Amino acid sequence: IFPNPVKTILTIENKSQIPIQNLEVYNTAGQMLESHSEPLNTVDFSDFAVGIYFLKINTVDGKSLTQKIVKY
Repeated sequence: IFPNPVKTILTIENKSQIPIQNLEVYNTAGQMLESHSEPLNTVDFSDFAVGIYFLKINTVDGKSLTQKIVKY
């Protein structure tokens, strides 16, 4: 996941090749701001305010990864 910190576009490099089921973006209060169910390798952060966010990646095999993202 790069670049982090991000200004506009965040890129997700899927080295494991396990298909991504969906992506979710949360703020620090735990509110979901966006959810994408189609396969994506980028997330547009340009409309978000400067701050800290969490990107949750869910794969088709039921696993998930949450990464802290800094927006500047």
